[in-house]
Amino acid sequence: LRLLSLALVCAVLLQVLAAAFGGSLLGRTCQLAMIWAPAVLVRTPEAIVQALESSGPVFIKLAQWLSTRRDLLSAELCDAMGQLHERVQLDSMPGDWLFAEQTVPGLRVGELLGGGCIAQVFTGELSVQGGTTRQVAVKVRRRGVSTLMRTDVALLRWTAWWAEWLRPDLQWLAMELAVDHFGEYLLQQADLRIEAANLKSFARNFRFVGSVRIPRVFVGEERVLVTDIALGVSLSEFVKQKHDDVVRKAVFESLTDLMARMILRDNFIHGDLHPGNIFVSTGPLFAGGRAPQLEITLIDAGISIEMSSNLTRMARNSMRAAFNMDALGLGKAVVRLHVDEGLSTHGRDLDRLEHKLGYLLLAGCFMCDEDIWGEMFESYEAYRGSRVSEYFVRMMTLLSEHKVRIAPPLWSLMTAFALVEGSVQELGYGVNVLRSARPYLFRPGDVLGRIGSLLRIANSEKRHRSSE
Repeated sequence: LRLLSLALVCAVLLQVLAAAFGGSLLGRTCQLAMIWAPAVLVRTPEAIVQALESSGPVFIKLAQWLSTRRDLLSAELCDAMGQLHERVQLDSMPGDWLFAEQTVPGLRVGELLGGGCIAQVFTGELSVQGGTTRQVAVKVRRRGVSTLMRTDVALLRWTAWWAEWLRPDLQWLAMELAVDHFGEYLLQQADLRIEAANLKSFARNFRFVGSVRIPRVFVGEERVLVTDIALGVSLSEFVKQKHDDVVRKAVFESLTDLMARMILRDNFIHGDLHPGNIFVSTGPLFAGGRAPQLEITLIDAGISIEMSSNLTRMARNSMRAAFNMDALGLGKAVVRLHVDEGLSTHGRDLDRLEHKLGYLLLAGCFMCDEDIWGEMFESYEAYRGSRVSEYFVRMMTLLSEHKVRIAPPLWSLMTAFALVEGSVQELGYGVNVLRSARPYLFRPGDVLGRIGSLLRIANSEKRHRSSE
């Protein structure tokens, strides 16, 4: 208690000095010192999450990002930080919605729908040509968020530099570069013009896919985004409702198909596909119990990933290797990505890494024999109960053990899968990435490739059913 009191007194004195002599970085450092003093002393997951939540948008986003890194942090802390995906304080500031109305002529802002640490979303009415009004969604960036984010990212970069200076053995992590990538993704969310451009890109990519809807953009300014309102209910709500199996399966197939399409055809991925950003709208069942009219709406596209040529090549080569049951080829495709991206400078025994990654990921693609899953799992029960997110954790652990940094775009891709997986599992189906990928991997004339892939998938599913 005395240590806590002393820390608080020192932090207050530093903040007074910062206010007297200026300096936003110094002032922010002192403010964070006051917030983090209890967590440093107590060191429980709850105290750490409380400090992260109180520290502002950068630290909330950092917690959400770190909640998937079970290769670096304890499962207990990851679970605690994962709660921040849903638990964000909502408070409507009059200045924010007034700014939106002043920025967009003919806009009237309504009630608060939801939001996060960077922006809030309201209902609204927008006057259009002909004197009519249209119901819209109005997204407004919180006032002062952009400046605060730049300050906090600068502090994180400074902290990363000091950590590597004090611990040279951590240099292989390239923490400054990691902070730069993290800051880049954050600033994408802060500039709503980027989200508007991303939504338009997704609308072009899915314009001929009847089951996928992208909200139309009416206004895209730096702090204000006005779009169509998403129809239906969020996926997190949909999985709680009672629906016929044929409806749930239709939603499942649409979700897995759109993920495969984004990766293998469009090379442009929505990087924040948690259940709250996916809306589902269904009609009544057709005659004979056939699947109903279905519409999936994607929102909140601020974080989107333009796949590099290296990542695209890795995705295609690894999936083709998986269809051919080529574990070594699969591992080589993943390791080559990290070599080409310059992330293996400090790498150790890359041949062994290729072997372990290949067998791990092949076991995740199909229900395999023990000669494959036995390389990475201690028992069949552990293998049978594994989930997609567990393979990602194991993959990141292997990369860390061999001093290879995870490629940021690959991590974003893996995170997108992990976010969707939880809700897809609730629908009652496993995530079958390869079945969805098949139409985008083989050319129409590649009959043998298509037949071979179908046989391997069918054989895997037969083993899956027989093991239940």
